[in-house]
Amino acid sequence: MSPEFSLCGLTGATLVERLLPHRAPLLLVDALTGFLATPFARAEATFLVCPTHPVLVGHFPRQPIWPGVYTIEGLAQTCLLTALVGRAVADGRVPEAGASLGISGALVEVDVKLTHAVVPGDRLDYEATLRHVIGRFVRFEVTASVGARTVAVGTMTGVSSLDGAGR
Repeated sequence: MSPEFSLCGLTGATLVERLLPHRAPLLLVDALTGFLATPFARAEATFLVCPTHPVLVGHFPRQPIWPGVYTIEGLAQTCLLTALVGRAVADGRVPEAGASLGISGALVEVDVKLTHAVVPGDRLDYEATLRHVIGRFVRFEVTASVGARTVAVGTMTGVSSLDGAGR
């Protein structure tokens, strides 16, 4: 996939902030770097673990380590982006800033194994692939990596307000 994904002329943080309701310090995706609609919807995104991120002050003061739950949240945000971009591609437009996106949902199962530590200065590369849709239930295969090293891998299952999760 290309280093920068564009949707209706929007790229990077502008696109992510238009689609996701999250904001700093809990917006854990900096940019969407790729999207494929078929055969399974798949999105790639990145996040730079900034040494000054507030969570690193206490986790841990002398040897900061990025909390694994934040990596998992970044993966969940990438899953949501996968559904939202799929919806935007199908509609042929991105909602106006502040407009309702028409999709809400919740994670109902997270089965992610954290395999390596992430430290300040690392760039997390997220990948989420929509593998199963049954009514309003969706299952994603997810991976987070730093360079060539996988730091998290697993599945996330959620329920969406949109039947077929944007497909």
